[in-house]
Amino acid sequence: MDIPTLEQIISGTVGIIKSKIPSYQAPEEIVKNRLDICRKCKDLKSSTNSLTKKITYKCGICTCPIDRKVLVKDSFCPKKYW
Repeated sequence: MDIPTLEQIISGTVGIIKSKIPSYQAPEEIVKNRLDICRKCKDLKSSTNSLTKKITYKCGICTCPIDRKVLVKDSFCPKKYW
């Protein structure tokens, strides 16, 4: 398991907060497009919560949770795919 850097933790925390604020959210069409791109990426990582059995996905490059990252309009793919 990769340990995220402090910069990644701070950036991720800000991203999660932004994903909850409507003025920072990307339009639905952009979110869908980003998700499609991420689903095809070889760096997409999945994990299963042992308690809830829920599968979550994160970027293998920046370690951001994909379900939050794609929502933020000023977010970007570290590989520049979107």
